[in-house]
Amino acid sequence: MGFLDKLLGTSGAAKQSSTPKITVSIDGNSELPKYLPLDKQTEENFDLLMTEFKNLKSVSFEPDKTSILKQVNSHADESTCPYCGVKHEFKASRARKCPDCGEKMVVRSGHYIKETEAEKFDELIREHYDKASSYEQVKSLLKYLQDTKVQMNQGDNFYGLTYFLISLGKSFSEASPIINWRDPKGFSFSDKAWGCFNRARMTDVQEYGFHSTSRKTPEISFEMAEELTRRASMRKTKQSRRSNKLTAINMYLQSVVEAAQLNIELYQLPEIARKVKTIMKEENQNDSLIETEVTEKAKKLKLNPEQEKRLATMKQEILAYSIL
Repeated sequence: MGFLDKLLGTSGAAKQSSTPKITVSIDGNSELPKYLPLDKQTEENFDLLMTEFKNLKSVSFEPDKTSILKQVNSHADESTCPYCGVKHEFKASRARKCPDCGEKMVVRSGHYIKETEAEKFDELIREHYDKASSYEQVKSLLKYLQDTKVQMNQGDNFYGLTYFLISLGKSFSEASPIINWRDPKGFSFSDKAWGCFNRARMTDVQEYGFHSTSRKTPEISFEMAEELTRRASMRKTKQSRRSNKLTAINMYLQSVVEAAQLNIELYQLPEIARKVKTIMKEENQNDSLIETEVTEKAKKLKLNPEQEKRLATMKQEILAYSIL
């Protein structure tokens, strides 16, 4: 049993040791993907993430609502108005206006607080649950990577280095909000994720060729957009959040254009439509942004009529998505 199996529980069912012979079309010819083996840098990054994740075993992401309540209002209690300070005979069971000052008193954890404080309380609670979700996601990804690494090192290279790098980059990205790590040069797990995605772009061509429909470029661009969206949520200034969000839109649309170029279905398209439209609403952008970005990217890739038709269909799906 490997280290991750001991850390996370029982291992999954073993896959067949023989590598299925999957062919891909490269420049019209059927060829086997030229899968690359794991390299030293990738293995070191994987081991780093495994070690840091193991250190989280004793960390609880369950929110301490009492402590969070004191953080937003240290004087909150079950019967006192948070605005005028009058102590009432009734206790906090529901939101209501203060009989004395008329301000709305909101209830959190059996205490009266202000509406703005309730918003902050809910935000802090949500951060805890988001971290718990990230923990479970990293846990699942690491188990997959551990199993894949063992198979690749045994010569059963069914996945290839590109797919391993995408999954490793996603793992670093998911771990960045819960693991506060930096190397001597100041690079974080977020930087590690970006490095994995950039390397995956290079190995993708080596493994699949320029025109293979099995290429992973749309998925790489999608995961880079996801990383930018996650970075935006962690930025402290409005300007930096806006910059990351708009760059994320760029990468989401890059994924769409790349899928059209390869003439493949993009299963993330509904998610891309939702996230692009959500960011656009938050940043007061209109549909002309989508039109401009898609047109410019299509010109750079010199799409043929068939590819342009597929792109138009996917673009329309994004434009038609409505945010309530």
